[in-house]
Amino acid sequence: MASNTSGDIQLGFILYVSRSGSTMLANKIARRLENVTVYPELDFINQLFAYGDAHFTAMTAERLEQLIAADPTFKDLALTPDDLKSVTRFSPGQTLIEFIRRLTDCYAKSQGRERADCAVFQRGTTLTVVPEIIGACRNARFIHIMRDPRAAISSVIRLKRIDMGAFNVRDMGRRDARGLALNWKRYVSRVRHYEARYPDNILEVMYEEVCADLDGALHKIGQLLGARLREGDAAKLEIDTKQSQLHKHIDSAPLAERTTAWRTELAGHHGVIVESAAGQEMQERGYDPWFTERHSDTQRLVYGVVGRAQYVIASILPFLKRVRHAIRTPGATFRILRRRFAKTHPGH
Repeated sequence: MASNTSGDIQLGFILYVSRSGSTMLANKIARRLENVTVYPELDFINQLFAYGDAHFTAMTAERLEQLIAADPTFKDLALTPDDLKSVTRFSPGQTLIEFIRRLTDCYAKSQGRERADCAVFQRGTTLTVVPEIIGACRNARFIHIMRDPRAAISSVIRLKRIDMGAFNVRDMGRRDARGLALNWKRYVSRVRHYEARYPDNILEVMYEEVCADLDGALHKIGQLLGARLREGDAAKLEIDTKQSQLHKHIDSAPLAERTTAWRTELAGHHGVIVESAAGQEMQERGYDPWFTERHSDTQRLVYGVVGRAQYVIASILPFLKRVRHAIRTPGATFRILRRRFAKTHPGH
């Protein structure tokens, strides 16, 4: 049976579209809110909530340990094999929330703290399991950080042109302007749907608001999570080497000028494409058109055709690459499919 309380630990989840300032916000929460443990990006937490308590309580400790260890993001916690064994050993019937309590205690101790009253997870894909999380933990809280899509998309496109060293920019997913704009539109619309359904559980924070008044934004988040805002900074959020290349400025103070930098950094045709694809949702959230007003009808028409063509190509290419890879490496493809089956059918 699902638990409707998180016991003595408050759970928080940061929702976001890529390049919306989520890691910067997570770092500020880790530094400025008392007794809060902020996790690096993890995949297995969403997976466990998707399974639900019924599946979780039926898992053996060995199966849970294997599932967690198979998550490439787990290494970012820097926990030892003994730590992993200690948090996966539990009595039959214990809930997923109780497991998260043990994991958080272990992770907090690895950071030099005895205990945390609140655990905050950051993963944009958490949006897909919001009902499952609230079903397991009625007082779970969600912070949606929303950024002007022109700024977020400009950041994604600019990464394509920068040497990121060990970080593979392909991990960011598609980078065509129309596809990114439609993704932003779908994501924020889904968040609004959940805000109407769970009004007490979700707080929307604007990136621009964080840049203009960081303490004010953190105070609202602290009230949501039941955590006090401290005066000085505590330990920062730890991220791995690859991610540190992607988030070079998370320790810096938010810069208000970054909220409008997209006006010079985003190409005009990309700006028109973004405003065309997500214009209504942007205006509903206070993001007025800027590029559209500065281009002629003919230019907007041409850019619209170009944007749709890029969208189709960007949608087809990943599928073709997967097919080519499957043909060239049938053994590796079989192993991937077998692992995916194991994840979606625990215990088999």
